[in-house]
Amino acid sequence: MSAFLYLASDYPLPERPNPHFRTLSVREALKLGMEVPDFLLEPGVDQDALDTILWSDLELRIDTAAPLPADPGPDDDFAVWPLEEKLLDTRTEKPYYACVEWGQYSPGRGRLLLEYLREQMQHTRDLEFWHIWMDGALGHPFRQAVIPLTELTVEDISKLAQADFSHEPPTDYCFRIIR
Repeated sequence: MSAFLYLASDYPLPERPNPHFRTLSVREALKLGMEVPDFLLEPGVDQDALDTILWSDLELRIDTAAPLPADPGPDDDFAVWPLEEKLLDTRTEKPYYACVEWGQYSPGRGRLLLEYLREQMQHTRDLEFWHIWMDGALGHPFRQAVIPLTELTVEDISKLAQADFSHEPPTDYCFRIIR
């Protein structure tokens, strides 16, 4: 079970890669001096195959006992990834989907997402920004707000991104953004 942020549109949503991550071949990783797992160095492994190793310029520390840090990191540490297929829990009828991925909301990330949304609204009359609870149960109650793009704020994005799913049954949330 987890929270999931996604966009839905009638127009294809372009990728916005996270500038702090990239995938490498084994050979590229070795050139950078990275430690590579032994099984990737065995004969028969294509050391030039792309997308084999994930590289990041950020230090990732996971402490499951500690609360989320007050500073979530650089503002540009987020991505928008188009999805090939509709996921079971998604609630839209729109044909194009993209996952919004960040470790934690920050005002800077909210501003960058708002810029992305403004760019996409040049191609469509409306789009949806969803925050849902994915638990395999269909038919959660949901709340939807219709917001003109000219009125959408970083504070609105913050509210949706930090929606509370602790009540039963979980409620899914959607902003339908219109021109």
